[in-house]
Amino acid sequence: MCKAMKIGIDLDNTIICYDDVFAYVAAQEGYDCNSLKTKKELKSWFHNNDMHDAFTEIQGLVYGKYINEAIFFDEVKVCFETWRADNHSLYIVSHKTKYPVIGEKVDLRKSATEYLYKNGILDLEIVPTSNLFFEDTAASKVARISKLRLDLFIDDLPSILKDEAFPEMTRKILFDPLRKSYESCYDLIAANWTDIEKFVQKNSERLT
Repeated sequence: MCKAMKIGIDLDNTIICYDDVFAYVAAQEGYDCNSLKTKKELKSWFHNNDMHDAFTEIQGLVYGKYINEAIFFDEVKVCFETWRADNHSLYIVSHKTKYPVIGEKVDLRKSATEYLYKNGILDLEIVPTSNLFFEDTAASKVARISKLRLDLFIDDLPSILKDEAFPEMTRKILFDPLRKSYESCYDLIAANWTDIEKFVQKNSERLT
């Protein structure tokens, strides 16, 4: 039998995949950059053309008005359902402002919450509403992780996991689907959610 764990997960680019949405929204907004696909490519294109504010506005549209064009990363929902069947508690902790910095004043937190409801993640059986947290800053996100006393936290941002205030008791899983990191400061660098599920299974068994 596995020992129940408290598992924390970041939201954007960890649970929700926006790989194709940035290019779609840029095209919808009339920008001629159809050959570019990834967020990184588009960001570079906009910045190289001195259109920093335009990219910031697109990012707000992606996370708000067009969030339903996004998908979950493969195996996310399977992992969540498996963990809940094993009595692990799941928490989502996101660094997300309420409104975009530039552009239409859409409630980004409301959009994300509705998206999680619609896709079967946010409910009593998987992640209760009380276990969903939006934080205004990276510092307050790390503080929330510490306050929750999580056994492990999954994030795509090294800056969160390597923050000086990140709790020592919480194991660090870097979600790195592009396999860019080879640092040794994490408990796991995962290219996919199947790797994460295996890690959780193995480590919860050790705790029994």
